[in-house]
Amino acid sequence: VATAQKESQLPAPSKIDLSYEEVAKDILLVPFLSESECTEIWINSEAVGGWGQMDGDKFPAQEIRAKKLGLWDTLEEAWQNHLGKVAENKWTPMQHYGLRDAFTMRYAMDTQTTLGFHTDASLVTGSVKLNDDYVGAELIFPHQSFSNKDVPVGHCLLFPSQVTHGHKVDTLKSGIKYSLTMWTSRYPGDVN
Repeated sequence: VATAQKESQLPAPSKIDLSYEEVAKDILLVPFLSESECTEIWINSEAVGGWGQMDGDKFPAQEIRAKKLGLWDTLEEAWQNHLGKVAENKWTPMQHYGLRDAFTMRYAMDTQTTLGFHTDASLVTGSVKLNDDYVGAELIFPHQSFSNKDVPVGHCLLFPSQVTHGHKVDTLKSGIKYSLTMWTSRYPGDVN
């Protein structure tokens, strides 16, 4: 995975595994990043700093945009060659238009400890747990009776996020939680 300090190459498209597990109704679990890549992303996010919320965000969170981290091109390529293909195969005839936005998120006792029930401005959302040395702050899908508590670090949850898959983050009890969120465009040219 690319960071502000260096660029990494993703596997060639022919070598990317398009398998997934459906862990709840229309929630897919896809192997995506290694634990070391996840650690690199959250360490780089802390080094870059500037956690904050987007202006006008109805559900504000402590975030850093992928473009600021130097991750945008790598994540866009991953969607074109991997995650987008998984989504198109599962939800045919859905058409993938690329990434709309991508950002790391941080939950900590001294800033944000929860996130309210909401849907995303995204056709399909990808959520990656970057660490697991915290308690609480589970990503919960009430309508699907599912949480990411047992999802391994580096695996990506893919879900149709605009209507049917409302989600929230319950209260952090200890530690710091880091995650990577990726939103896809809802139509051509829909980029944040």
